[in-house]
Amino acid sequence: GIGSSKGVKLPKRFCLASTLTVALKMSAVVRQVLSSLGSAVRCFHNTMNAAASVRLNELADNKGARAAGRRIGRGIGSSKGKTSGRGHKGQKARSGGSGGPYRGFEGGQTHLSKRLPKVGFNNRNSISYEPVNLARVSSLIREGKLDASKNIDMKALFDAGAFSSAPQGVKLLGTGAEIFQHTVNIEVSSASKAAIAAVEKQGGTVDLVYYNKLNMRALLHPEKFVVLPRTARPPPRLYEKYASAGSQD
Repeated sequence: GIGSSKGVKLPKRFCLASTLTVALKMSAVVRQVLSSLGSAVRCFHNTMNAAASVRLNELADNKGARAAGRRIGRGIGSSKGKTSGRGHKGQKARSGGSGGPYRGFEGGQTHLSKRLPKVGFNNRNSISYEPVNLARVSSLIREGKLDASKNIDMKALFDAGAFSSAPQGVKLLGTGAEIFQHTVNIEVSSASKAAIAAVEKQGGTVDLVYYNKLNMRALLHPEKFVVLPRTARPPPRLYEKYASAGSQD
């Protein structure tokens, strides 16, 4: 019959008790894993509910974290009534009088900046060139940062690290003329007589070119322009300087 074990051969090492023990252990592990997953899901669910309940209009400091400021001028019962802690009259009792009406105030007498005479003036037509010495140019050529066989303009000097910025141009100075031994063609905004003499002594040339602030920015940083600006003409007072080659100031 179905319930009869007659004729059924079991393995020699088959043990029903051990099989049941293993099955019970596996079921316990499965229950533990499911319990852990349930706890994690509940924790996540609670966190999401807490985050969803937070609103901007409900954010506030903990109670007692901020002390209310003392209200002044609200009667003697506030301990800062009537004169509000400023005392009776005087400059320091007035609005804005605690630090003086302005910086350098000397109690009403003429202050120092007005007692001293004015000296000099600011020339609105002055041009401030960035100085570059011949010694620096010679050092860059020896280091291989400048190619003496090519024309050296202000862009080449800038890329080589001779200067970091020159809003109004570059002036070549003669410091290091005694050690300058390179034949180069240099193009700058201005140059001293000593610098021109030292370069021409070695068979080179110094060309003066005019750049206004916009042209200098376009020369040194062309990547910042979609369309490069047109070259500006020098102002009338500088016509003579840039008219003839090899001129200097």
